[in-house]
Amino acid sequence: MAYQIKSIRYQNSPRKILLQNINGPCPLLAAANALLLRGVITLSSECVRNGVASTDDVVNMLANRALIRSQQSSSTSSSLEKTDKEDGNDDDDETNKPSNHEYHLNEVLSILPTLQHGMDVNPQFTSPQSIEYTHNLAAFDLLGVELVHGWVLDPQDLETCAVVEMKSYNELIELVIGGDERRREVV
Repeated sequence: MAYQIKSIRYQNSPRKILLQNINGPCPLLAAANALLLRGVITLSSECVRNGVASTDDVVNMLANRALIRSQQSSSTSSSLEKTDKEDGNDDDDETNKPSNHEYHLNEVLSILPTLQHGMDVNPQFTSPQSIEYTHNLAAFDLLGVELVHGWVLDPQDLETCAVVEMKSYNELIELVIGGDERRREVV
């Protein structure tokens, strides 16, 4: 799959963004466009010259961003570990074992290609940032892209707020299905 490239002006700066060629969810493009608009990643000159970016181009661009952020985070962690060891707090007996950070990075790199097909998001309705954490969201975290949603209850709608409370979308769907099944049992 290939995505057309469009030149735009964003906050008085020229930017390139990727266009979705088929309707439907595409968190891969959402992450890429958020970073392209911020100017923290750029499309390759070949992509710009051709006016299109393949899925592989986008995945590789995001993977490079994830690796850079991971290295920055890893060097910060290494500095903290070195300080701990100098202070006599050397609790790390697993020096040859891959770090949790490396595992997280490998998991994210394997997730990136799947984001072209969508991802499962389970929002809560209390704030735009209230989203159940899943391994797919780890990709957005590592890329430095905050995922938000617009499904927020109006706090003045007391009746709906009393029903929804702190439930997530998936929990509410289960209630609806359960209620429908009980209704069928009565009929």
